[in-house]
Amino acid sequence: MPYTWTPDNFNGKLRKENERRMLDSILVVENKAKRRCPKKTSRLASSLTHWIGVQFDFLSAYAIAGGRAADGTNVFYAIYVELGTKYFIGFFYMRGALRESYPIIKRIWGIK
Repeated sequence: MPYTWTPDNFNGKLRKENERRMLDSILVVENKAKRRCPKKTSRLASSLTHWIGVQFDFLSAYAIAGGRAADGTNVFYAIYVELGTKYFIGFFYMRGALRESYPIIKRIWGIK
């Protein structure tokens, strides 16, 4: 049976390719964030994870700290370590990891 091209076939292949690129990109950021975050007990680093899904027909990726998609882990203090408080300056492990990963992510997506 010959292969019939339809927009659904094309969109399905494109979505799979984008999901693969999204996963590769978020794993790069997650690994860099784990290396950058403070390691007194390593609980924060081991709690970092990621989530990729489709919401409202948009492919989304999140680095998850604090059990919240906003900051990425199941430890309550993750946001304070990242952003700081009035008593200490934050340690930008997530934002720094994203900034360091930018050239690699561009290469994954084929952007010059």
